[in-house]
Amino acid sequence: MSWDRRAFLFAAGLGATALLLLPVGTASAEVGVSPEDEAHLLQQARDYLALRSDQLTNAPSLFTTLSDGLVTDVELEERIHDDIAVIETTREVHRSVDGGNSAADVAVSLIETRADGDRLIITVEENTRLHYENPEPDEPEFEEYWLRHDFTFLQEVSGWVMLESMPEFSGGVLLPSTQVIDPGPASPEPEVAREAEAPLTLEGAERSGEMGAMRSARRTSRRSSTTPRST
Repeated sequence: MSWDRRAFLFAAGLGATALLLLPVGTASAEVGVSPEDEAHLLQQARDYLALRSDQLTNAPSLFTTLSDGLVTDVELEERIHDDIAVIETTREVHRSVDGGNSAADVAVSLIETRADGDRLIITVEENTRLHYENPEPDEPEFEEYWLRHDFTFLQEVSGWVMLESMPEFSGGVLLPSTQVIDPGPASPEPEVAREAEAPLTLEGAERSGEMGAMRSARRTSRRSSTTPRST
């Protein structure tokens, strides 16, 4: 199937959302946004974040093909696939530690809308609750965090295309399990380069020793289940 016709569906919250991949072409010279467009882009941001959170639960939605919905370019779509591979491994680690997460509730609020040349950037604040499958009597029933994101959109003739999602992390704040940080380019030895480039898997985490660190982070998250709001 060609890159410009692939789409993905997930069900979370109020209904189902499709993810459609389109190539980026010629944009309009000036970016204008109506209240209707603004509400649409805010919903697009929420759907994208819900996609990530949904994959962390014990009953994640399956992907299928549709022809409308959340529209991204090729590069972002590839990053989504890479990130979800890591999130899936994290989900299995959480399940092995304490039963994992049963459900995710995602809400977003609009902070700012601004133009950058032929692109539109909207800043939103995410408020997500990741409910524990087996909450302990002396612990919260869910992990909750607030996190701001900058979403970049390009206005095509056919509509808005999401180009980028950039979370705003603060130093010292526990990283939400739905987010994946790119460590940057590495210089592995030639014989291990292929393995280093592969997505993290449960077996790979056990073999590399990362499993212990991931389980420790999970237990820390259970003891301190609220990430402060952005200021």
